[in-house]
Amino acid sequence: MSATAAWIAAARARESARPDALFRDPFAAALAGPRGASVLARAEAASGGENPFLPVRTRHFDDVLLQAMHAAGVRQVVLLGAGFDARAFRLTLPEGATVFEIDRPEVPADDVPPRCGRRPVAAGLTACWQPALQEAGFDPTAPAVWVAEGPLDYLSEPSVGTLLRDAASLSAPGSHILADVFGTGHRRMPATRSSAFARMIRRACSRPRAGRRPA
Repeated sequence: MSATAAWIAAARARESARPDALFRDPFAAALAGPRGASVLARAEAASGGENPFLPVRTRHFDDVLLQAMHAAGVRQVVLLGAGFDARAFRLTLPEGATVFEIDRPEVPADDVPPRCGRRPVAAGLTACWQPALQEAGFDPTAPAVWVAEGPLDYLSEPSVGTLLRDAASLSAPGSHILADVFGTGHRRMPATRSSAFARMIRRACSRPRAGRRPA
């Protein structure tokens, strides 16, 4: 389990516990565990406080994903660097939907049934993941929603370009891609250069990783 996957799960768990939560992820607290809570606390101590961007990003991606699937008829979702993403378990997707989760192969078995078709694809984002995705049943002639929630910040610029080109090569008309992208300047800000936060980001960037899932 990577520190970043646990960190983001902890942030989702905290948001889910609010009375006015932007979304509900009933699996996030168990996925984050004590490690996630610890990483979240250290990151916020270093950066100066809670990061409101994380829950807003998740809610925005949820809304766009559901709109594309329910209104536009898309039935394939590809999670790029799925980590502890629980969308296959927590979202109400249309009948016939399949969520493909591309991630590193350290994948424990799941005890919670998903709410739609779910196909884990054991591959890193810097590896050749396209054949494994198609072997898992992905149809490149049908539209898809590609979701890159967070991982691009941990990849080199050439790797990001390759990843996006590879996704585009498998995207039929009507496909969507959801991604968040930061400029390099945020890593030079005082908060992100300091203490535990900077060390955590440096470790994550040195080797793109992700964790997994409801168990």
